[in-house]
Amino acid sequence: MAPNRNYAPDLLSNNPLGHLLIFRCFSCTFGLLTFRQPEAITILQFSSYMGRALHAINKLWLFLICIALPQSVLASHAQGGQLTYESLGNNQYRITCGFFRDCSGEKVPEEIRLDYRASGTGCVDLVPLSGYVMVPQKGPTTLGNPYCTALGAQAPCDPRKATNYQTAQYQTTLTLPPNAEWRLFVTIASRPEVANLPGGFSHVQPLHFEATLRTLINNTALENTSPQFLEQDIPVPFVCWRQPTTLTFSATEPDGDSLAYDLADPMAGCEEPLGWGLYPGSVDATNPQCQVIDPGGNYSARFPIPSFKPGTCAGGNALAVPNFRINDFNRSVTFRPALYTPGLETAKQAQNKYVMVVQIKEYRFLEGQWVLIGSVRRDMLVIVMDCQENQVPNPPLATAAPAPEVHILNSDSTLIEVPAGRLTMARLDFTDPNPDDQLTVTTPELAPSVPSITTPEFLPVGVGSLVLTANKTSHPIAQLLLQPDARYIGKTFRIPFRIEDNACPAKAVQNRVVVVRVVPALVAKPFGAYNVFTPNGDARNDTFVFDSLPNDCQLRIFNRWGRLVRQYSHYQNNWTGDGQPSGLYYYILTPPNAPATKGWVQLIR
Repeated sequence: MAPNRNYAPDLLSNNPLGHLLIFRCFSCTFGLLTFRQPEAITILQFSSYMGRALHAINKLWLFLICIALPQSVLASHAQGGQLTYESLGNNQYRITCGFFRDCSGEKVPEEIRLDYRASGTGCVDLVPLSGYVMVPQKGPTTLGNPYCTALGAQAPCDPRKATNYQTAQYQTTLTLPPNAEWRLFVTIASRPEVANLPGGFSHVQPLHFEATLRTLINNTALENTSPQFLEQDIPVPFVCWRQPTTLTFSATEPDGDSLAYDLADPMAGCEEPLGWGLYPGSVDATNPQCQVIDPGGNYSARFPIPSFKPGTCAGGNALAVPNFRINDFNRSVTFRPALYTPGLETAKQAQNKYVMVVQIKEYRFLEGQWVLIGSVRRDMLVIVMDCQENQVPNPPLATAAPAPEVHILNSDSTLIEVPAGRLTMARLDFTDPNPDDQLTVTTPELAPSVPSITTPEFLPVGVGSLVLTANKTSHPIAQLLLQPDARYIGKTFRIPFRIEDNACPAKAVQNRVVVVRVVPALVAKPFGAYNVFTPNGDARNDTFVFDSLPNDCQLRIFNRWGRLVRQYSHYQNNWTGDGQPSGLYYYILTPPNAPATKGWVQLIR
């Protein structure tokens, strides 16, 4: 393992008295001895930590031995991580940490440190609200398997072999009383050497990931469960050099809140942005008639991996056009890695590793407006490999018989729009450019009998079902039978697929999300009412209208939970949805001399 040059102990800080005293974290293992310092303390905690600090100074000789060791002895290991939380009621929260490490580095720790900070304290650890706990590992450590079985029954997990990863999970319960914001975070000493962080390949940076939670908004206490990342979206994806690849980072939302996705900057510690490095220039001669020349530039959150369009010019050279596409609707990124360095040496493998950070902000509709109530981050490590003649699987191709209101879009994402109440049969074909490759298509259980945090519902039985046939062949097929109930109008359902071939030396993988959106079936209702209106001020379909409305009709309108939201004694086609969000509403229309008529209407803003 290599000494962490950026994190030697700073026991004699020059900070003014009362400011944050930083004890940089480093670790060194020599025989059976392990020395690790705390990551951060305040002057208020100084006396409680003094004993350990003096003990650390007495062991300074061990640190000097670490510095003298060759880099191949000490290895960085922290590839990625994420924090999520689940409300248990009574201000109790189950905190789950997923940690992903290079299995050829240090051993998986039996416990990790989780810091929690109350609003107003920033990164300062003030008692009694703020502090930290040591969180034990929960369950076994699992080993990744990105390579084909021809390389051996055991996936590589040693130095000087191809990179591989292990996954460990840690879990604890915290009491988080009502507060304007809680910040939870984990900082682990050493990432592997990577290509896109500051300092190039020779500087090892820390891994820091965090989550926030607001439990008090406008003097009102609330509870919340964070978005939950999908297990099949591995945070250490292996992607093919110069081949288009889509990675998904979709999450389920147990509380039905609204999620906003984006890519973010990596962090070195609490409120310490890590920044980005520079990428070198390159020449892509994949197209012999058009060399693509890239002069190099700056990495960023939204351009963490060099990716450019392939050459399309008739002859000569072309300047590289960046092409790293972010699909906010589908929660995915699509790119074509431009750089690859062969070799199993640590420094060469480092040039094929890239940090990418996903941040999800969670909003809840409270008191007539959308309010930020929490956030989570997933710190990923993307590894570029040379897939040689193997090509990544094709995107799934969706088809359906022509029908009114049925629309299908096949691009970076697959979108299927189906009308409520009508049977739609859609087909998904999975193929591979290499005709002899066998494809394995996996998706989680779509409609568990008892949905939970770990087994969420992706496609309710009231919307449809999926049947997968010919799996592990060259042409798997999925049949979607869709007949959504009216209560699902306006709803969107995302079905995650993992498509993996069996090629060597490394299996190529595509992660795709098939989106099913339920739309109204535009058919006339009694008295000429249509079941959708769009009050957007364009003077078209701005109100809920009955074409043949009798005089003096009473109209009552209810939301999807049965609460009366509007009532008219003499309705005159004038409801604009005032004060109500988009969604499904039910109505009861009572003419003066006829039976009442019930129906539903979709308000779309």
